[in-house]
Amino acid sequence: MLDKLPVLLAVSVEQEKEALEQGLGKQLTIEVIVCGVGFAAAAANTAKQLSTKPYRGVINIGIAGGFPKRAAIGSIVAASSIIAPEIGAESPEGFI
Repeated sequence: MLDKLPVLLAVSVEQEKEALEQGLGKQLTIEVIVCGVGFAAAAANTAKQLSTKPYRGVINIGIAGGFPKRAAIGSIVAASSIIAPEIGAESPEGFI
């Protein structure tokens, strides 16, 4: 039964949604929503969508900024670590 449910792709902005829909075409097993930028918006809007119907899984996907001279447009980049500048603060000793 799970294999018949769609996968939800959550993106931050409309341009990401348009690019995904253009690349994926019309697939009934994938649904794309714009959830907004930042942790709070992404969590709230994804939770709201999840409350409307069941999904096989959720993937938060996006461009995550740019990498000039390191990754060409269209490249796939996988992170080996994550820095969350929205959580914490700058101090004289550095980021805490």
